[in-house]
Amino acid sequence: MKKSIIISLFALLFSVASFAQDAGQKIAERKAPSVEQIAKRRADMQRKTLGLNDGQYQKLYKLYLKQAKQQKARMEQMKKEQAKTKDQLKKIFTEEQWAKYEKMQKRAKFNRGKQIRRPGNPAQPFRPTPRPALQKEGIKKGPTIDIPQNRKNNMVIEKK
Repeated sequence: MKKSIIISLFALLFSVASFAQDAGQKIAERKAPSVEQIAKRRADMQRKTLGLNDGQYQKLYKLYLKQAKQQKARMEQMKKEQAKTKDQLKKIFTEEQWAKYEKMQKRAKFNRGKQIRRPGNPAQPFRPTPRPALQKEGIKKGPTIDIPQNRKNNMVIEKK
């Protein structure tokens, strides 16, 4: 009995490790979709969701294709500007400062998108907000409410 449990645990561990390796390879093999693929995917989604006819689909595809081409051109322009800025920064910084700057950039890139999520508002990280005004003046958080003892289920019970 013990041997079968131990063998099954080892098999489970090896299978998990093999899946983790496959996932890393799949991410590396992924390529950015082409402009046409982006436009087609968006138009197909709208066709399915809204029930578009062929004429509407073709117009929507052309619109999304034009928009995707414009976005790609803007992205390429931004990359050129970023490279130009990086070259200028490299000229301004010393080698030690440049190394420190690159390290900061790598850390920021690694941490980008990682946020602590909380149940109430998943888009915002949880940061408790201090209340300095209340702490300084010694004011209580709010008024106290006296609830009568003869209340049950928000109804007043009168004794006769």
